Amino acid sequence: VAEDHQTKNALALVQKDAAIFVKDIDASHALWPAAFALAKDEKKQKVLSQNIAALAKPNAAQNIVQELLSLLP
Repeated sequence: VAEDHQTKNALALVQKDAAIFVKDIDASHALWPAAFALAKDEKKQKVLSQNIAALAKPNAAQNIVQELLSLLP
């Protein structure tokens, strides 16, 4: 289940239009073109930024601590 979890996590963000994806095997020839294309595309930057921000859990650490504390006797 945990096999290749990084790819699964990345693709979950791609499906929510919150990230772009370049396979590791393609990175040597595709990463820079993808990065430069994104740098030129302000509309895509805005969409990615808004979508990733919507997924943020800014209080995640505090929420986890509170949940753990609630489990203590």
